[in-house]
Amino acid sequence: MSSLITKTNIVVFGKSELTAVLQTERLLEEWSEKIVKSFYNAFETEHKLIRSLKFSPDQRVIRYHEVYVDQHIDEKYVEDIIIPRIIPKREQIENLSSWDWKSYIHYY
Repeated sequence: MSSLITKTNIVVFGKSELTAVLQTERLLEEWSEKIVKSFYNAFETEHKLIRSLKFSPDQRVIRYHEVYVDQHIDEKYVEDIIIPRIIPKREQIENLSSWDWKSYIHYY
């Protein structure tokens, strides 16, 4: 079984790729977690997999446990595309009645 299953899958959507990458760098600094692997637009820490993406309404479907959204992205896209892709972590599925997706979307 992959170790990624237990990690929190986080996506940082930016109006531009640069905006997303800069926000990801701020988050990594704030969290003070050691980067285990680094990819083109993604970072893996011991507990998280973070991807930085320029938002596009035509983007392929990806799911995530937590999302950071550039405040300049149209609210209609946030409501129609970004919010429906937030999913609970495996541990949270057992107690879905107390899971609130609003706690897992953050604006910057």
